[in-house]
Amino acid sequence: MKLGYKISSFERYIGAISITIVLLGGSLFFMSASVEAEERPIVVLLSPEIEAYQTAAKGAYETLKNYKRITYTLDRNPEQFRYVMEKVSLVNPEAVIAIGSQAILALKIHPINSPVIFCLALNHTEALEIPDSWGISMHIPARDVYERIRSVFPKGRIGIPFNPDRTGTLIKDLVNFFSDTPIQLIPISVHAPSELSPALKKMRSQFDILWIQPDSSIIDFFTVKFIIDYSISERIPLLGYSEAFAKNGAVLSLTGNYEDMGRQAAETAMRIIAGERPERIQAPRRVSTFLNLRVARILDISIGQDSVAMADRIYPKDPELRIP
Repeated sequence: MKLGYKISSFERYIGAISITIVLLGGSLFFMSASVEAEERPIVVLLSPEIEAYQTAAKGAYETLKNYKRITYTLDRNPEQFRYVMEKVSLVNPEAVIAIGSQAILALKIHPINSPVIFCLALNHTEALEIPDSWGISMHIPARDVYERIRSVFPKGRIGIPFNPDRTGTLIKDLVNFFSDTPIQLIPISVHAPSELSPALKKMRSQFDILWIQPDSSIIDFFTVKFIIDYSISERIPLLGYSEAFAKNGAVLSLTGNYEDMGRQAAETAMRIIAGERPERIQAPRRVSTFLNLRVARILDISIGQDSVAMADRIYPKDPELRIP
């Protein structure tokens, strides 16, 4: 009996140790997994540096202050994208926040196995072709731009160049919204940058104001320069989609607030990491307004004090900005 009692105690003792080891091992396993998960960063992938992208990144950084994050900035040469994207893949990010059109291009050429959340991309339809992607559109809903446009242009015919294959639905919604207002929108169908000049020449008699929408399929560096020169030579007021347009000659520019778009993209990334599946494309939550009073005076456009007070920035007075 005594021997049996000792064996039983020993077995119980060994069993207790075994259970403790198993439990401890399990705890260590979960702790290891937790640490590994915490060490997976959120990557902020920046297009070549311009002020708008840096401002959006600032908003993202503030939102991600409790997350590990790594920032990679792309070179202007697409041939160099591969080296940056190899680094992104190696850190195995929980999510990638892509800021600007070059970041979208890099992710399309060199896809990764992580959710992608983009902002400040000229063409969100193209960006959504990236697998497992979400984004903040640069297109502002009609209800958010109408009053701002009306305060500067109470009435008139506004021509809007657009690519039916890319932004047809968005332009249709704008036209429908403005149809019962003193402002008439005139869609100008264009499928490529080379078609812009002849299309404007053909329809010149049908519009008094020109509104440029973000769309990389018809807007590039050369067409931006052409549009600004065209606006001045034809004395046609220009409506732009970025702060830099106002700096370079647009009477009025309306854009999503860059910093808040960065915050919105970061918040979307956090929701996705937490297991949510938000809508794939979201409109900007805040609108920024920019005015060029010198160009307005040249074109004999009277801008009231209410409009001036509403503007986030007035030109000319700021340093050079590159158009995103």
